[in-house]
Amino acid sequence: MSLFEGLDVASASDEPWGVSVGWHKFVITKCEVKPTQKGDKKGVNWAFQVIEGTDKGSTHTDWQWVPAASDTSDEAERAKKFLKQRMVLLGIPQDRINQVGPEDMVGIEGYMEIKKDKNDNLRIVNIKLDAPPAGTLTAPPAPAANPFD
Repeated sequence: MSLFEGLDVASASDEPWGVSVGWHKFVITKCEVKPTQKGDKKGVNWAFQVIEGTDKGSTHTDWQWVPAASDTSDEAERAKKFLKQRMVLLGIPQDRINQVGPEDMVGIEGYMEIKKDKNDNLRIVNIKLDAPPAGTLTAPPAPAANPFD
């Protein structure tokens, strides 16, 4: 009798906290600007759902700070640069960036590269609308030898 009573544990992703490290094809399923729980900042909440590969169906969430229009600090300027970079990578023309709404973002498909940062948090480090270089998409792992055979 199986320890898991028919539950297919073997097919689960190797990354229990979301999407595994590597390149993944995604679709944006959520994009909204809202305040943090503390209410001291607001940011864009993104949901990138993997639509192919071993992590298909898994979602990577990402948050980007949206500084107040009146904030001219170095940190705010850097945050604006990161927001612009994300918009450009997602194919938004530069002359439309300031007018884009959440409904324009949902449904965009592309490829994201996930890596772990120095604190072992999963982060999007690259986004492409076209396929990444051949052989870099996260592929199903090779089947392991079964010690019970």
